[in-house]
Amino acid sequence: RAIKYAKEEGLLGDGPGQAQYQEGDFMHLPFPDNHFDFVYAIEATVHASSLEAVYTEIARVLKPGGVFGVYEWLMTDKFDDKNEMHVEIRQRIERGNGVVGMSTLKEGLDAFRASGYVIVSSLHAN
Repeated sequence: RAIKYAKEEGLLGDGPGQAQYQEGDFMHLPFPDNHFDFVYAIEATVHASSLEAVYTEIARVLKPGGVFGVYEWLMTDKFDDKNEMHVEIRQRIERGNGVVGMSTLKEGLDAFRASGYVIVSSLHAN
């Protein structure tokens, strides 16, 4: 649908202010090194087999000084795996979103740092 609407609005093409769509595997992005000024992911990298690996691949395609913005499902540091209600909430989120083994906030931030990023801002629900 996005391609259909972009065409209707004259936004699809190679010119300034126009969009291009590329299907691919975010673990093996079909772009050269240092290609983008900015990359974003919204509730997507949670499906990667490894947060560190997907973040590293994204870093590969970012130009030096580029920015990666991500909004993601991560378990809060207040999650208690001995609390039945916490476990049930986690399981419902995982089932409802097709997620296998949601990472914790600490694991996500550690994967970010291990991938070479400098965290400028981190906002999360408590």
